[in-house]
Amino acid sequence: MVPDGRPVIATPTPVTNFVDVPGASGQLDMSEALTGYPLYGSREGSLSFIVLNDYEGLDTWSKRYAKLCWIIHGKRLKMTLEDDPKYFYEGRFTVNGWNTSNSNDFSKVEIGYTLDPYRYCVNKDTISFSISNSTRILNYARGETLGTMPTVPEIKISNVSNGISVRCINDELNLDVSHNLTINATYRFPDMILSNLYHSNVECTLQFTGTGDVEVTVQNGDL
Repeated sequence: MVPDGRPVIATPTPVTNFVDVPGASGQLDMSEALTGYPLYGSREGSLSFIVLNDYEGLDTWSKRYAKLCWIIHGKRLKMTLEDDPKYFYEGRFTVNGWNTSNSNDFSKVEIGYTLDPYRYCVNKDTISFSISNSTRILNYARGETLGTMPTVPEIKISNVSNGISVRCINDELNLDVSHNLTINATYRFPDMILSNLYHSNVECTLQFTGTGDVEVTVQNGDL
C-alpha cells in the first residue's frame, strides 16, 4: 500500500468550558481552571491508500482486505510517519472501506484513526544515579526539542534505605509538591508534572534526598 497523498494527521480539538455569567458581557473561560494548561480531545480522521490490483496466485484482493482487517481493524497500534521519524502516534485504527471503482489497475482503502492528542517522542529520556544521605537535583529545561506535552515522570527506586523523598517544582504551573518513597518500586505521581507549554525553556526541578538508587524516565511529546 502507498498513500494517495501526503499523510496529514488531524489536530486534536481543544477541550473548552465557557460559562455564561448573568449580568456580565461575554462568557467566562474556565477551560484551564482545573489544570492550568490546555486540554485536548482525541485526533480523529482517516488516511487513504492505493493498493495495486495484481491478482497473482492466491493473493487476491479479498485476501489482502481480510489480512488488512486482521492486522489493523479495531486494534490499538503505534504509527510513525516517514517524514517525521522522531515521533509516533498511538491510538485505535479501523478499516473503513475498500473502493475498487476508481481504476482497473488499483483499489483504494481508507484507514480511520482515533489517536491520543499528543505525538510521542520515540526515545524516552532516562537518567540513573545513586545517592547516599545526600540530595540530587535534576533540571529539565524543556525546550522545543523535548516538546510541550505536560508529562508525569516515572521514578524507579531500589536499594532504598530509610526512604527517599522527591520534590517537584514547576513554576510554570505553580507546582511545589513532595512525596516520600519508602519501598523499592516504580512510582508515577499525577501531581508531579513537567511542562513547557509555551516553549519558554522554563526549568522544572526534581529533587531527590535520601539513600538508594534512582532511575527517572520521562516520555516527552508534542502537538
